[in-house]
Amino acid sequence: ATDLIRTINITSDGQKIVTGGAMGQKGILIWDYNTGIVTKIIIFDKIFDVYENIGIYPDNNRIIFNTYQNDYGSLSNKIYINIYNLQLDSIVNQTSMADTYCDRFILSKDGKYIAYCIGKGNPKDGWYNTMELWDAETLTKIKDFGSPGDIHEFRDVQISDDNQYVGFRGDNLLFLFSITGKELKIPLQKYVYSFAFTPNCKFITLDIETIDNQENVYIYELSNLNKSYMYTNIFPRIMRYSTNNDFFISKMRLYSNHWNEVGITNPQEQTIQIKNTTYTNNSLQIITEGIEIINTLMITDTLGKKIYIQNEIPLLNNQTTIPLFLPSGNYLLKIISNGKEYTSKFIVER
Repeated sequence: ATDLIRTINITSDGQKIVTGGAMGQKGILIWDYNTGIVTKIIIFDKIFDVYENIGIYPDNNRIIFNTYQNDYGSLSNKIYINIYNLQLDSIVNQTSMADTYCDRFILSKDGKYIAYCIGKGNPKDGWYNTMELWDAETLTKIKDFGSPGDIHEFRDVQISDDNQYVGFRGDNLLFLFSITGKELKIPLQKYVYSFAFTPNCKFITLDIETIDNQENVYIYELSNLNKSYMYTNIFPRIMRYSTNNDFFISKMRLYSNHWNEVGITNPQEQTIQIKNTTYTNNSLQIITEGIEIINTLMITDTLGKKIYIQNEIPLLNNQTTIPLFLPSGNYLLKIISNGKEYTSKFIVER
């Protein structure tokens, strides 16, 4: 659909937004961030690939994208990899390859490398996939990480901010490498539905279904692939970190990175509890240990009648305050967090 924006990129200076086509346009749109006005439309006489494949260099003036001579599935196709200078309004570097398509690529944060998920071949002779690392300035291949085997498509590719690790996700399988080409195997994984490197480049976060069919979000140390932490029952399909180390998932939730600030411990070894519940000044104060978000909070009276329910309550430093008027009496507080239930009693005196 020509009105569907499939990718959004923001320059590091916060001045421009670069998107795939919209409003009937099949090229690339450059938007002014502050006004929301389209300032430039890049159109060529070739087929654009802007599904998720646009990169912005750190100079905020060059973008990289793919175009094709023929559409996917043709017997004769050529891919063009283009570096486009926005100020000069022209392509400043380009290379091409015959019988090649790109599922995904990622430009490293410093603009030094590109990691490509590439399919080669044609319908007549067959296809094979390959994972490659390129020089982002010269547009030349540096390293071939090999083929992931018989996969349908690549769905994600990422480079850690320090350029030491590259991850490729083909179908629901993760292929993780050091920049030198050494493959790193995450133990006991069956499927990986999403992944993200942490900003400090010491850990990788994975939405994993394990070989015993348990799906959780696991955090592994990249240096030794030891499991360091686990979020249970959140099942994201997209995970990303901000430069401030905030952890976002596709359900539009923000998860605490407290685990990364106080040291690494397995939550199964932590005490998780409601430490204190008090009611003063028409507010309920809750202090917890090991609880980062309350998925459901319920208050009942002594007969079990539901008095109050609230969902998705974030905690700051394991504490939250809820404005709430309650008459005098005895109450039961029930909290559900990460699939676990915790209870506490409190008294209201007026």
